[in-house]
Amino acid sequence: MDRDRAAIEKFQAAVARLCLERPYFATAALSLRPVPVPPEAGIALAAVGDDWRVYIAPAFARLGVVEAAAVLQHELEHLLRDHASRLRSVDPHILANMAADMEINDDLVRSWPAARWDQLNPVTPGKFGLPEGLTAEEYVSLLRKQQKDASGQSQTGRTNQVGQASPSGQPGQPQSGQPGQSGQPEKSAGAGQDKKAGQQTGQSGRGPSGKPSPPGGDGNTAAPQEGMDRFEGSGATGRRGPWELPQDAEPKGLSGHGAEAVRLATAKAILEEAGRQRGTVPSGLTKWARRQLSGRQVNWSDILRAYISQALDLVASAGDERSYARLSRRQIPGILLPGSAQPEPIVAVVLDTSASMGEMGVSQAVAQIASILAQTDASVYVLATDAAVHEVRRVFDERDLSAEFPGGGGTEMSVGVEQALKLTPRPDLVIVMTDGYTDWPSVRPPVPVVVCLVGRYTRAGVPDWAKVVEVK
Repeated sequence: MDRDRAAIEKFQAAVARLCLERPYFATAALSLRPVPVPPEAGIALAAVGDDWRVYIAPAFARLGVVEAAAVLQHELEHLLRDHASRLRSVDPHILANMAADMEINDDLVRSWPAARWDQLNPVTPGKFGLPEGLTAEEYVSLLRKQQKDASGQSQTGRTNQVGQASPSGQPGQPQSGQPGQSGQPEKSAGAGQDKKAGQQTGQSGRGPSGKPSPPGGDGNTAAPQEGMDRFEGSGATGRRGPWELPQDAEPKGLSGHGAEAVRLATAKAILEEAGRQRGTVPSGLTKWARRQLSGRQVNWSDILRAYISQALDLVASAGDERSYARLSRRQIPGILLPGSAQPEPIVAVVLDTSASMGEMGVSQAVAQIASILAQTDASVYVLATDAAVHEVRRVFDERDLSAEFPGGGGTEMSVGVEQALKLTPRPDLVIVMTDGYTDWPSVRPPVPVVVCLVGRYTRAGVPDWAKVVEVK
């Protein structure tokens, strides 16, 4: 359907813009699974499930690319910050959603200065007279206090949760899918009318302090509506919306171990970027990344798995793009699901067999190749390389790794990368297993490159365009 195609194309453009401007989000952004939904689903722009499916409404396709990328980052941060498990027990639902939005949006608005925030109207701590930089749990506590303080004051009018007047006096419906908003029906551009309810918009509901009243209080705001189609989904609050797909439906989502691997990889990338370019990463994200990694031993295999999944998702997305011409046999009423027509991805592993690696380093690298074989259904080729490529071997299982790989001379991994790119067909991902004592290609390769440092390694000289995993 043209409507669903437009939503998918805008999603892909937003992912590309987000990865370009925020490269540390690349692993996470490429792990999202888009699902177009019809207008009757009640999602204004986008909503997210705790399984990393993002539900795209038709109105999302009409956003500018910058606005779409900002919306996508907002939904992505719900998942990275694991709001689903953190806020599942918070009641009412709108309170959880607003607190989660505040944790995200204080940084988000400043980090996208070119976005038209007048169109998106995000919930931010400042709109409620609250300090920035707090956690969602802290915002829940402060909003509850505001609610309690407002409960004894006379009711002079009713508004919805985003500070818009509801002349009928009935509970307003929170928005969903926009940064900081939870699910209001789409509005006509410039008309100031809610298409579904006919409510006037654009008037601020204020409490006695002049600030928007907290949800559920007896001040100048309506009690929140509990309809789950009016929230940003289980990825934001832990409660499923009726538009969320069953777990076994296509496209498959991400959960458990895979989701945690993506969080770890993203946190690591954020701190690396903050170390290279001070002041370019929002402080809230840096704090989150430090909390994510603080006091825990990062499992390098999780990071490697996330990087492999990210790179091979590029191939999968190409298959998804073509597969809309052939729909899945399993369909959800009102939702267009793509069929499965994905090409087989190809992984080239450049194995450093130089003298500096030693027998132990090569053995450690071969063990990681065995792990890669277990992680993916891709076709895997190993290029034994020191100062030259001595062998190109296709490997199917651990038995193909038992024969010794030739080498023992100098080190020139750039030769291995160049040879890998000449394979036919060209690989979708290049992984370099090395101790790092080597030269690198002077030009960024046209495919993703992951450098897996093994043995007594060094990071010095590893190019910025490579993803790095340190095997400890």
